[in-house]
Amino acid sequence: MESFIGFNEILALLIIVSAITIYFFHKARHLERMAQIESGQLNENQNSVRSYLDIKFGMLMIGLGLGMFVAWIWERIDQSVNTEYVTYPAFMLFFGGISLLLSYLVVKIIDIKSGN
Repeated sequence: MESFIGFNEILALLIIVSAITIYFFHKARHLERMAQIESGQLNENQNSVRSYLDIKFGMLMIGLGLGMFVAWIWERIDQSVNTEYVTYPAFMLFFGGISLLLSYLVVKIIDIKSGN
């Protein structure tokens, strides 16, 4: 008997749930920011936090891309066993973690240079 829920259905459900979560997150953040503006409690340091988030997210994406590239090279070199189900997530998580550690160091260096 064939399974009703396959990989494509799970992937579609994951994309839909992720899109809804991102939408409500941005909507809540926008409403909170508008409330801060109306009450006069807007903090000027929030822009620097946002730029740090961009640095972290950018470095994470670079790390994930590098992990995919290294996993692809590893798969082409080691063709003895079919291990792409393990190598791609492993390398992506490894290089993603390294990139987050590096982004932490970059943010600390920026903080030290700016005097915070």
